[in-house]
Amino acid sequence: ATMVFVSDEHHVEIYPREDECYANGCPTSCELPDNPADILPPPQTIDDVKEETITAVERLRDAKVLRTTACFLAGSEDNLPVVGLVPKTKNAVIACGGGCWGILNGPAMGQAAAALVTGETPALSLTPFDPNRFGQAGEAISATGLPPKLLALLAQNPALAEMMRQNPEAVIAHLRQLTNDD
Repeated sequence: ATMVFVSDEHHVEIYPREDECYANGCPTSCELPDNPADILPPPQTIDDVKEETITAVERLRDAKVLRTTACFLAGSEDNLPVVGLVPKTKNAVIACGGGCWGILNGPAMGQAAAALVTGETPALSLTPFDPNRFGQAGEAISATGLPPKLLALLAQNPALAEMMRQNPEAVIAHLRQLTNDD
């Protein structure tokens, strides 16, 4: 299968299929509506995808648009998948948040979840994807008034987040020292 990734501006992707050509793009963040029928692409988004698709593949200029749709991708606050044991819950495993790479990463996420369910050790470390990164450590760290980039770094580094939870003053003092050394 061939696909074309057009630009970084609108993240347009073109997927030629046997009887049609599928184009998508323009990811945004907004609230998920209660009614799925309310999930509609904004007209400007449709125009942006069309324009970039035609720029990449001129022969699609006169192609008939069969449908326009919008969807929500499952993601997490730090844009990493969430795979692991559900905190404070017995016999529960979570594997979600693959975002636009969910189809590609889904099989590996499923294997990891299956290993956890059967009591085996997953083939890969799940530390970066551990749901605990959003738990108490994150709440305590968020209350410190740290900059968003540092909060994101802590969300991606559970060991550092745990150090921050146990002794935030020491970690902050060390980080300030590193900043002042530059």
